Amino acid sequence: MSPEDVSAGMRGVFLVLAALGVGGLLIFFAVYPPGKLVAFGIVALFMVSLLWHRLAWLLVLPLLVPVVDRTLWTGDFNWPESDALFSTVLLVAGLRGVFSSGRASDIEPGGSCWRMSPVSGLVLLLAISSYVISTDWSGLSRYTSLVEASVGYVSSINGIRLAKGALWALCLAPLLADAFRRQPEKAAKMLVWGITGGAVLVSAVALIERYLFVSVLDFASDYRTTALFWEMNVGGATLDGWLALSVPFVFWLVVQPTTERMQAVALVALSLIAYGCFTTFSRGLYAGLALGLLLTVTLWFVRHRPKEVEWLKPRNLLAWGILALLLCAALVLVFRSGGYRGLGATLGLAVAVFMVAPRVADESG
Repeated sequence: MSPEDVSAGMRGVFLVLAALGVGGLLIFFAVYPPGKLVAFGIVALFMVSLLWHRLAWLLVLPLLVPVVDRTLWTGDFNWPESDALFSTVLLVAGLRGVFSSGRASDIEPGGSCWRMSPVSGLVLLLAISSYVISTDWSGLSRYTSLVEASVGYVSSINGIRLAKGALWALCLAPLLADAFRRQPEKAAKMLVWGITGGAVLVSAVALIERYLFVSVLDFASDYRTTALFWEMNVGGATLDGWLALSVPFVFWLVVQPTTERMQAVALVALSLIAYGCFTTFSRGLYAGLALGLLLTVTLWFVRHRPKEVEWLKPRNLLAWGILALLLCAALVLVFRSGGYRGLGATLGLAVAVFMVAPRVADESG
């Protein structure tokens, strides 16, 4: 296949994504409870935030998705503000791709034009087919009015609502692949900062929530934070899932070589996010964080040879292992006697020691 054919195929994909974005925005304008004028204002703000850079959506989307929905106030959970944001991203990024998919000037050194391998195409086709087959589309034929569609989780289009998340992800896959093949370093930085910002906003909302309903330092209460994830009104682990997937990116940002000011900002962000994670009191989240961080450290280790990293030498790994076992034993004993309050204080002390000790060692050395 010639480069011209590849560029034409890419333009076709981007054109389809832009058309899907237009369709999603038309639905949002038609069903948004506060009215078309408010809906237009929201979409205009989304577009302005996405137009300043080709890769702006990598920053804006993960930053706003967890906090942009006003479902708690509007009552509309079938097509909320986050769906309008996804639709706007498809429209703006899709049109950018249509008009610049073949330009060599858009590709940084080390990048390449996006093309999907046969295996990737087959996996994507199987994923799409799975959701298309398993989704109950019959609700569209029974759909009568906005009131009928908003009656709750027993509405005729609830099955379609449940499939939206996976379908949005599939629509964003070509845009994500194209971004990382064109400007890999910049795309990675913007995505990491976007996810970090989203996690910070979620944790800040959780902090305000606990201040209003319980107390910032009350860890003995059974109250669990939900932030602005309206899906948790009937239970679930939406907040847990978001934090479990976000924290490894924040941790990766902290360990990257950068300026002291940026590292301080990253550490403050990680501390706030740690508070949000702890106040969920979810053992599933704690296990997910452990697995995510372990995977992040492993991938980081793969990219560095052991002789280049002092703390990865065998004797140091043994010391870290013994220290981890002692800390776990101490946390179990503290939790038995002091509950969540004592556990939180101990964890805070441990984090402070790990943050201060390396700098003290460097200064003394």
